[in-house]
Amino acid sequence: MMGFSGKSGTSAKALGALRQYGLIEGIGEKTRISDLALAILEPETPSEKSHAIQLASKSPDVFGEILGRFDGRVPQADEAIRAFLIRELGFQKNSADECIKSLRQSLAFADNFRAPEIAIDAESIETIAASEAAKPVGQVQTAPSSAQAAGGEIMVLPLTKDCRAELRIFGELNSRAIHNLIRHINLFAEVWAEDESG
Repeated sequence: MMGFSGKSGTSAKALGALRQYGLIEGIGEKTRISDLALAILEPETPSEKSHAIQLASKSPDVFGEILGRFDGRVPQADEAIRAFLIRELGFQKNSADECIKSLRQSLAFADNFRAPEIAIDAESIETIAASEAAKPVGQVQTAPSSAQAAGGEIMVLPLTKDCRAELRIFGELNSRAIHNLIRHINLFAEVWAEDESG
């Protein structure tokens, strides 16, 4: 079963931790790696991995209780969290302190894999799209030919001095397409903002 032989205290503890973080599912011989774990181990994109790690870091039920109590944020000082755990969830002081330590370590670990924040508004995208459309075909920056072979025209969009995005367009780029693209980007921005506030 996933490399563990027997039901020693060590393996049971490890499996329990994996289950709390949503990384395994099923019981006994039917225990398997979860879809969330696969998104971390074999992601389709770096942002999928980042998002999956953010979700896993907050998966333990008690972490959800803490985040819910403090409106999705973790107080800088331990006292408020400790008081909540002891008074409302029935923790002993030592257990509360261990829980707080685990929460902070999990969120700090997840922060190492956080995807960069996207901040593009409708006007920016329309300006970029218009400038790219106005360029002669020979001046459009494209990805290597292997990427072009997959289809679609690729535009390289400067986001900051050190950051670029590659946007592949299939079909006609019109106002409706730009509007829908903006909606998708805003959705990603909301997801990352929620992760940031956690």
